[in-house]
Amino acid sequence: MSKSLKIREVDRFLGQVTCMAHVANANKIVKQKLTERQLEMFKRTVFGRFLDIELVFNSPLIHHMLLREVKNSGMDSISFFVRGKVVTFSKDDFFVDHWFVRVGRSEKSSHELFIKCFGSRLTSDAFHLHLLQEEYKELVFENDEDAVKITLAYYTKVAMMGKNKQKNAMDHTLFDDVEDIDYYNSLDWDLIIWQRTLDFLKTALKDKTKVKESLVMFEAEKEFRDASIDRRAVRQAHSDTESSGSSSSPNSDGGSDNKGS
Repeated sequence: MSKSLKIREVDRFLGQVTCMAHVANANKIVKQKLTERQLEMFKRTVFGRFLDIELVFNSPLIHHMLLREVKNSGMDSISFFVRGKVVTFSKDDFFVDHWFVRVGRSEKSSHELFIKCFGSRLTSDAFHLHLLQEEYKELVFENDEDAVKITLAYYTKVAMMGKNKQKNAMDHTLFDDVEDIDYYNSLDWDLIIWQRTLDFLKTALKDKTKVKESLVMFEAEKEFRDASIDRRAVRQAHSDTESSGSSSSPNSDGGSDNKGS
């Protein structure tokens, strides 16, 4: 593969990549909201495995990699030029397993679950993600099954999908699908989340590939800037590693919370 970069080395710039999915915060809220029995039930769902995982979003490191993206990576992959080699992140690398068996929905949804929890706003575009986040904390569930289903819909949107909570209206299909939890668990979430991740990576630096004349630097300044970018990524990764190590110390009473970006 050719080493033709989307952003030329002389045009690299400092920056931050924002994470729109908030796994750590969602885990904390879900653990506070659900009972022990409900938590055990949730852990048996498609996303339950993530509830006890501490994930760290390393913004400088991701920015460091995106600056090295290779042109024409491919429709289903993205490639970077790192340490003299082209490395590719593909769908096969992203998929962890294929344990699910696709099942059909038992019956057509009656929208009962959504109406029960959020009232008559089924056709309203005003029900945004931030309202789901706020109202989820105050919900009183009628039974454990409803608690797990609503939590699964909440977790999908907040922790796994990554959207702008102020701009994106909720897709009510999610609540229709989760009414049949076996059907919901069997959906091809690997492919759905992979495509969203790939689209995000490929557009994260969109419209930032041109350098204005006012930002043109001398060669010495460019070398200093590029070295600073590399050092920041390495320092952040080292800091995250140390934090992770200290939180698992035998003398610690428990792991520390991660703050999502």
